Amino acid sequence: EGVDKLINASTEVDTMNEKLREQKKVTDEQSRQCDDLVKQIEMNTQDVKKKSDDVEKRKKYLWVEQEKIVVDKQDAENVLALTAPALEATAQALRFLEDNKDSINETRVYNTPPKVVQQVFECVSILLEEKDLTWDTIRTMLHQTGFLDLLMNFNKEKLLKKELIMARVIPRLQGQNPAEIKQQHSKAADFIMEWVVAMYQWYDKAKFVQPKKERVEAAEVKLRQSMADLQKAENEIVALNNELKLLDEALQQKRKEQAELKAQLTIIERQLNNARILIVALSI
Repeated sequence: EGVDKLINASTEVDTMNEKLREQKKVTDEQSRQCDDLVKQIEMNTQDVKKKSDDVEKRKKYLWVEQEKIVVDKQDAENVLALTAPALEATAQALRFLEDNKDSINETRVYNTPPKVVQQVFECVSILLEEKDLTWDTIRTMLHQTGFLDLLMNFNKEKLLKKELIMARVIPRLQGQNPAEIKQQHSKAADFIMEWVVAMYQWYDKAKFVQPKKERVEAAEVKLRQSMADLQKAENEIVALNNELKLLDEALQQKRKEQAELKAQLTIIERQLNNARILIVALSI
């Protein structure tokens, strides 16, 4: 009977030794997985911090750029606003001519107009990009239906792209006296000259503002792209934080499982130790 107990105890020890080895393998693998998760969490945490710091720097930079764009844009608008009174006065003058077409008709009757009148309408022809500046051609232009509408809806922006136009107009404006034109020659020519002068005043301001406007427009395009890139980076941070949360939850679960495995390992080791004590006792 003692021998049977000894044999059974020895067999049980062998079984528990095998079970212990398997349990240690599982426990070691669980520990390795926990270590891997910890390393992954540390790497992701560093990545999140780096990206977050970068995003904050970019936010500050973009905020400054945005403020600068607002200021530059307002500066450009303020300069161009200085031409608004002249443009409005011109619009009123053209509306007056529209309502009082006799003034235009008086100008058409000239076979050979005074030089100052000729020069005023040459300016108009140049601005409208007419090639022939003879009086006959100008009179034909004045007879056109919608002539005043052409002036009312004139595209001033093209003057910035075709500087030669205004270069030909400016010499014809020099030395002109609007009051003299109105009193001695033609009320219509005086009003038309107001329009020409207003176009010049706008051009004179806009040509200096245009480079700033172009810089502002380019900066706005760049800002929009930078804001899109920033949003993408922020989305990446959100995704990384979500991944961190999942990794942390997985780590907590692994640690819980690891604790359970270690507890089981302790029980097996205790059982194995008891079995060994029993074998020693039976051997005596």
